[in-house]
Amino acid sequence: MARVLILGLYYPPANFMAGRRFEGWSRHLPAFGHEPLVLTRFYDPEERNSRDFYASSRSTRTLTERWVESDGVVYTNFIQSRWSRLPLSGKVRGLGHFLWPDPDHSGWLRQCLMYLESATFKPDLIIASSSPPGIFRVARKLSARLRVPWIADFRDLWINDSDDSVSTRLKLSLQRGHLSSASGITVATDGMAESIRKQLGPSHQPIRAIFNGAEPLEHLCPDPNDQEVVAAFQSIKASYPIVLTYTGTLYPQQHIERHLNTIADLNKPGKELAAVVLCGKHNAAAYEQWPFVHLLRPIAHQTALFLQSKSSALFYPTWPRGYSIFSGKIFELMVSGRPVLVGFTPSPDLEALCQHSATVSMMKSPDELIRVLQELPRIGENPVFDIPAIATKKYWAGELARFVDEILNQAGSS
Repeated sequence: MARVLILGLYYPPANFMAGRRFEGWSRHLPAFGHEPLVLTRFYDPEERNSRDFYASSRSTRTLTERWVESDGVVYTNFIQSRWSRLPLSGKVRGLGHFLWPDPDHSGWLRQCLMYLESATFKPDLIIASSSPPGIFRVARKLSARLRVPWIADFRDLWINDSDDSVSTRLKLSLQRGHLSSASGITVATDGMAESIRKQLGPSHQPIRAIFNGAEPLEHLCPDPNDQEVVAAFQSIKASYPIVLTYTGTLYPQQHIERHLNTIADLNKPGKELAAVVLCGKHNAAAYEQWPFVHLLRPIAHQTALFLQSKSSALFYPTWPRGYSIFSGKIFELMVSGRPVLVGFTPSPDLEALCQHSATVSMMKSPDELIRVLQELPRIGENPVFDIPAIATKKYWAGELARFVDEILNQAGSS
């Protein structure tokens, strides 16, 4: 049984999609003959549901011990770097991140070393997840010290847009240096694998796409602290024949206004057919022109899953077709048992993924969205549990386990 050390700065109970990728690996790797241990940082309770990625660079305040262990997870203390407290201009700080990628998190190496030097767990392989890219530096140092191979996992591309500028060439050089000692690379989508191959140029490391997946839903109950939000959601349901829900972070590149303008065309004054529910941090002023949009505060992950299961349908606004970026949220939607509306510019790998699910409607135009919405009232609220294996965390943990075996076999024969 191989012992796999998983390094990442986001992990439940902190409510970040990045952490749920790792949580699925740690849950299912034992079924494929591996013993995982997650090494992450401790988040203070008020930051666990903040969805603020900058929280990862702030010091812990409520953990008085060096670390706390729970069910195969080690939550370490985290001390904010002196660099982050210096009164530097934005340009100087940006240059520092170029020359020494992510100094805000590089100090976490000391926390990891303190734990591993005292632990009985001795890894055979390390998997480190970026972003932030400083985690790759931690993995490189630990790999050299422990003399074990390591895998670089890209949840997000470090370099999204490549050109021939000096800054891009410097970024590419730093990225190649970071990855020079990695034995393998994993990415979250097929399109990301292609991007990494182009960015690294000729490279000896194998690259494997390991999608996020989601857990099939069982016995969903909202978090007790979210009862007020659940009541507001039930009130919205009582007022509209159709309730469309999205509980993730929305980005400008997703152009949600195309969806909302289409729904506005469908809704008639005095007889509105559809409401849209968004949970999380949103600028209320940006949605004032669409009175059928209801903004609910950030909620716990289990509450988000509950609201999704009680919605008429779920929707996923895509990124531009040229971007091979899709959130792990799409897998949660696919296993929800509800119709999923995806539009309007899916990347080829997202489109290929969604074709595995009978509950997903792929829409390329607003007219197609209107047609699907008009059919929703006839579908009703009975869940449809036709879950393809490719949408589950266990499937992708199995793919990761096979990749780990390949890396270890290669290391053993070299």
